[in-house]
Formats: sequence, C-alpha cells, structure tokens
Amino acid sequence: MLTKNALRAGKTLLKLSVRNLLTGALLLPATGWTADWTPTYGAVTFTRSTVAGFFVYMEPTAATNINTCAGHNAAEPIFHMVYPSNVPSEAQKVMISQISLAVALGKPVKIYSAACNTTSKLNTINEILLDAN
Repeated sequence: MLTKNALRAGKTLLKLSVRNLLTGALLLPATGWTADWTPTYGAVTFTRSTVAGFFVYMEPTAATNINTCAGHNAAEPIFHMVYPSNVPSEAQKVMISQISLAVALGKPVKIYSAACNTTSKLNTINEILLDAN
C-alpha cells in the first residue's frame, strides 16, 4: 500500500513540475529567445584582431542581425569575440583557429551569437561551426 501512495504522489508532483516549467517558460521575455545561429553557412571575408577582441567579417547573405544590435551593418556584417582581460581564453583560441582554417580553405562557417557586445554594439561570437563539406 505504501508504494501505491508513493506512485500517486510522484505523478502529482510530476504534473505540477511540468506545469510550473511551462508557465515559467511562457513568462520569459521575448528578447531572451533571440540568440541563435546565423541562418546559413557563410564565407568569412576578413578577420581583425585587437587587444580587446577578435572581429569576423562575413558575407552579407549569410549573416543577419540576430540580436538586433545597433552596430550591425547589413552590407558588411561583423561579429565580435570579446577577450576576457584582453587575452583570449583557451576556448576562444580554438574558435579563432577554426575561423583561420575556414579562411585558409575557403570553407563557410555558422556563428552562434548570444547577445550584443555592449561596447562595439555588434553581435558576439559564442560558438563557431565549420562546414565539413
């Protein structure tokens, strides 16, 4: 009999948890959902490194203003990877090498941007996906 009570309590708790999770998801502001990948793979046309970060210029057909950043230029989309403490992290070094490989081989990439950079007003670079073909 004890197991039946435990199962019933478990189902009730599960239903409440799912309902609360869905309710919480619906209460998130729409701006929390804007972070995304570039819509298609695109060629990197130019890169530039500075003390504060790494800039990636992409072909316009592949890069949209994902986070509606004020500094985005549709004719020349630029993404900005910000270095913590003016030095790239190990993960950022890997992404920079992937971008460099893409430029050297002429391979297209997709960029995941989670937000706008507060200084440059450009879409950030949070992940890179190199086209394997």
